[in-house]
Amino acid sequence: SFESNKDSLEDFLEKLVIMKSQGLVGEWNITTDKSGNLAIHLANIWTEFRLKFTVNYSQQSIEQLILGRGGARGVVRRFVSAKSEWQDYLRAKHQYDMGVGRTGEDDFPIRPEEPSKITNRKKLFDNSAI
Repeated sequence: SFESNKDSLEDFLEKLVIMKSQGLVGEWNITTDKSGNLAIHLANIWTEFRLKFTVNYSQQSIEQLILGRGGARGVVRRFVSAKSEWQDYLRAKHQYDMGVGRTGEDDFPIRPEEPSKITNRKKLFDNSAI
C-alpha cells in the first residue's frame, strides 16, 4: 500500500540522519546545493546502510518511492571527493572552534575552509521530492 511505502521512505530518511550524526555519511555522498536541495548518492551509501540497519526494503524500492514523488535519477551534483577529506575538515573546524592551538590572546588561527565540492556524482533526488 502507499502508506507502507511512505513509511519505508520516512524510515530510510530517519536512518540517514542517524548515520550522518555518527559520521557514516556526509558531504561525500549526501550534500545540499546552494538552493538547499538535498542530493543523495544512494549507490555510495547503501552498503554502509545495510551493515548498520536491518530493514525490510531494498535500495530499488527506495529509489522507486523517491522517483514516484518526483525525484530524479542521474542528475549530476558536486560532492566532496572523499570521506577522509570531509572528516579532516570537521576535525580542524572543531579544533578551531575549541581554540586548540592558540598560544595567546592575539593568536588567532585561520578558520579552516570547507573542502571544495569537485567530484561529480549522479545523485538520486532532492528534497523537493520528499
